[in-house]
Amino acid sequence: MVRLGYFLLILALGVWLGAMTFFSFAAAPIAFSVLEREAAGRLVSAVFPIYYAVGGGLGVVGLVVSLVMALGARRGRPLLLGIAALLLLAVALTVYAGVVLLPETQEAKAQVRAAPADAGASLEFTRLHQRAVVLNLVVMLAVLAALGLAVLALPAWRGS
Repeated sequence: MVRLGYFLLILALGVWLGAMTFFSFAAAPIAFSVLEREAAGRLVSAVFPIYYAVGGGLGVVGLVVSLVMALGARRGRPLLLGIAALLLLAVALTVYAGVVLLPETQEAKAQVRAAPADAGASLEFTRLHQRAVVLNLVVMLAVLAALGLAVLALPAWRGS
């Protein structure tokens, strides 16, 4: 059972980190380099609800698995609880980004489109976009740290 839990944990975190990395450093920049700015923005905006839902779902899987494993662990419980804490942070930030920040950013972008000369609307969009970028980076680092702890903890779990 420990091996299955470990496999599910590594799989969920690896897929989540891989998806975030690919979207942030490949797909989104490529969209903005080959499409008109407006079209690229619409494409990326259409992907975000799925991005946050998939990330949140994978995070919940990792969180539940790490907590279940911690409950039954003979060794490595502190590492599992550390992983769970990192994943709780990552999931909470992902839910906030998807449920609160994304709609606010989309509304600010709509205001910029409606009144391109409105400096206030443009500043608001920029502020919200920067917040989203920082949160995305924090989530990526939390998931990377959780994945690193999971890999480093493998020897402790082999005996469980």
